[in-house]
Amino acid sequence: MEQILYNDPNIIFVNHIEEYQGPKKEHPKDRLIFLILNKGELRLNIDNREHVLHSNDLLLCFPKQDVGSARTSEDFQGSVVLIKAELVKSLVHSSMQSLKDFFYLHEHPVLHLSQNSRRLMAHYMTLLRYRYENPTENYNTDIVNAILQAMLYEMMNLIGRTAKPEDSHIIRQGERLFKRFMEMLVNDKVRSRSVSNYSERLCVTSKYLSAVCKQLTGRTASSWINEFVIKDVVRQLCYTDLSIKEISLRLGFPNVSFFGKYVKNQLGMSPSEYRKMNVKE
Repeated sequence: MEQILYNDPNIIFVNHIEEYQGPKKEHPKDRLIFLILNKGELRLNIDNREHVLHSNDLLLCFPKQDVGSARTSEDFQGSVVLIKAELVKSLVHSSMQSLKDFFYLHEHPVLHLSQNSRRLMAHYMTLLRYRYENPTENYNTDIVNAILQAMLYEMMNLIGRTAKPEDSHIIRQGERLFKRFMEMLVNDKVRSRSVSNYSERLCVTSKYLSAVCKQLTGRTASSWINEFVIKDVVRQLCYTDLSIKEISLRLGFPNVSFFGKYVKNQLGMSPSEYRKMNVKE
């Protein structure tokens, strides 16, 4: 039986994880682990807390989380998808709701699936397998990513039906700070590119804000700021007829030259080149 059904730089999909004989030291810290337990029992430690999975349980473990050795029952069967962190970031839109869901999952990585939810996730796994076995000549990667994106949003949708009201407020001090930082990034009409701007508004030092972001997400505060700013840049370049100068002014850049250097550093090309490549006449 083939163990790895799909394997590229961004995705590893193993249909029968109990039979997978990959390298024992292989534990990708830069990937999101999406595991569905089909049968039996699985015990493992995540961030020094033990979790027990039974049939029809779903595990979602984030990059950078510390996952200890697993213990399984003799009848254990499961499927797992390992998704590169950068791909997850591109597939899931950053919003307050998605951040709340990710906070919840960080504290509660195991969800129990109803029969309907289990069948739904099984359908997604079947779609992934079908696309692996029958790749399209064009758009195959895009189709696989679309299936993964739908799976992630379906999983996040389950949280609303699983979480207790009091659970959604279980946020440690650092997570509260990060949540407020995200609220500012989401709500600011013109986003500052300075970490100090946000740290001053949050009444903490820039170093502390970055340390909290790094600890919780594996990314610096500057990285999060750049993600939101560059989304604004792409939106303006691709979906408006504003000139490069008008866009730079709208987004709060001091001049066109600075704007061009920032965009080239983030996107690997100038604003005009990016617009020409991504906007079809």
